[in-house]
Amino acid sequence: MFAGWPLHLWATAWRRWAGRDAALEQLRAENHQLRHSLLSAREQERTRLGQALHDDLGQYLAGIRAQACLLRVVAGQPETVTQTALALEHNCQQLQQGFRALVRDLYPEVPQPLPQALASLVGQWQGTHGIDCRLQVSPRLPVLPVASQTHLYRFIQEALTNVARHACATGVRVRLQARGTGLRLLIRDNGRGAAPPQSPGIGLRSLAQRAHSLGGGLRIVSPAGGGWALILSIAGEGR
Repeated sequence: MFAGWPLHLWATAWRRWAGRDAALEQLRAENHQLRHSLLSAREQERTRLGQALHDDLGQYLAGIRAQACLLRVVAGQPETVTQTALALEHNCQQLQQGFRALVRDLYPEVPQPLPQALASLVGQWQGTHGIDCRLQVSPRLPVLPVASQTHLYRFIQEALTNVARHACATGVRVRLQARGTGLRLLIRDNGRGAAPPQSPGIGLRSLAQRAHSLGGGLRIVSPAGGGWALILSIAGEGR
């Protein structure tokens, strides 16, 4: 079949075949890197949860046990009993709040409408890190499936976490806009900024994976005015 091909056709076919092999090899390398990043992220998450359980919840449980034992000893001392009971109530309250925070972090609630969940997320993040955060959401957003809402919520959560850890910023702006039947998300901080890294870390890879799950395109730039800007564009169903 191919015996009568001229030399230039053989050369063209060979280049195409070699290019296809190179593209396949690149895809395999990227998949391997992604699997490695996901495993590393999972181990980091396990470590974080273990530390939270030990350092926070574990300490409150130890305090509650000690105070319960103390109650048996001071049963005949009403004033000490009252003080110990108040301390028990405080520790139980702190334990409950810590438990709820862990559950909320693992399984974020994304109520309808979506802006309500984002406003709560931004408010909690701002209170925790002391960084001014301005949220702007278009009044009419396209309806997203529940899974996409969760991916979008997690994307913004991860981006804000990166700002708090790496940006040295005093302010950040989150703007979610409707673009036709799609969405455009801008997250920009006023931190130190830098050239985009040649080898992105787990945080940036996680953002890229979230963007892929949303069927969106992600750009990360360092504008002339300083800081980082993340731009996520999600096409609508009518694309």
